[in-house]
Amino acid sequence: MRDRKRAAIKDVCVLLGAVFAILGCFGCARHVPEGGTLIQAEVRDGAEVPILGESLRSYFLNYNGPGSSAGRAGGGEEYKPVPVTLKWECEDALYYIVGVSLSKEIKIEGGEGVATFVSFEKRVEVPDLFAGKTYYYKIYAVYADRTVESVLYSFTTEDFRRTIWIDGVSNTRDIGGFKAAGGKRVKQGIIYRGAAIESITRQGRVEFLEKYGIKTEIDLRNGTEVSILSKKVKDVAVKAPLYIGDTGINNPDYQEDFAKEIKVFADPENYPIYYHCQIGRDRTGTLTCFLFLIAGVSEEDILKDYEVSHFSVYATHDRTSADATTANLKAMLEYLRNYGKGNIYKNTETFLNDIGVTKEEIAAIRKNILE
Repeated sequence: MRDRKRAAIKDVCVLLGAVFAILGCFGCARHVPEGGTLIQAEVRDGAEVPILGESLRSYFLNYNGPGSSAGRAGGGEEYKPVPVTLKWECEDALYYIVGVSLSKEIKIEGGEGVATFVSFEKRVEVPDLFAGKTYYYKIYAVYADRTVESVLYSFTTEDFRRTIWIDGVSNTRDIGGFKAAGGKRVKQGIIYRGAAIESITRQGRVEFLEKYGIKTEIDLRNGTEVSILSKKVKDVAVKAPLYIGDTGINNPDYQEDFAKEIKVFADPENYPIYYHCQIGRDRTGTLTCFLFLIAGVSEEDILKDYEVSHFSVYATHDRTSADATTANLKAMLEYLRNYGKGNIYKNTETFLNDIGVTKEEIAAIRKNILE
């Protein structure tokens, strides 16, 4: 018992010593370009790195049209993102601090927009990065008498998709990143889609609230108006349509609620938003399709994103093939294409006007979700 206590006290002392050393070295970091300790890092400067697992990454690399995810029904949680591993070589130090940011301004004490990692090994894993973005990083090797700063390195994440992993929730991803009208893109980090959250763990709830800052939950199953995430989260419950048909967007019985769910995205105070149905595929896919059409995302990218659901457990539990579900989405796109006299984007706006979403609200949505 005494030995265990001594070991525990020793571990605490080591940790406190590291913390005090970090605090004590603020402002004293210096880069030694020649004749001293050099830090050679990997990923090398400017490299492109994956953030998707191999199955989903292969899907995007080899995409050849609707149905490309065929055969995925019944698969596992293959959408889970992978971290970027940073490694380096230098003289052994007491410990290392790594700063990662979308900005070139990286200091040892971190700061706004800088993620910092402390490691006793010459490597760190950086999770949950945006897709298609250039990140910058520096490594600080902390010695007893000095702190050596690396040069500024960079890497770019592959421009496919940003999925996220929430403990206890399936089929989760950021809808941002896609190219939109006018050379813009859908913002990342403000709108998330997925499956039901009744099985969310305590850790998953912390991730939603603290990591992703969710302010609004839209339950497309006509559920209760109290979010299980937190009483502070705005909960919007609607009887959402899926595709076209008896329970589709063309059924007047569903159009009032459909307009209600669309209008949520017009208010900038509602972001970040998480919306879901039961499995995160059909009602969720219908809403996502409309958000993409409002933004001006290509039909190919709409279909490409839709099939990502087939790399999750929840969205494949009913064993419905990717061909069958994609056919439903294509039928809705065809309905919208023929709804008016314009192109599919103009006709979608006309349809939304007809069910009660104003032009001003549509313009506000574009302003909120595009960068």
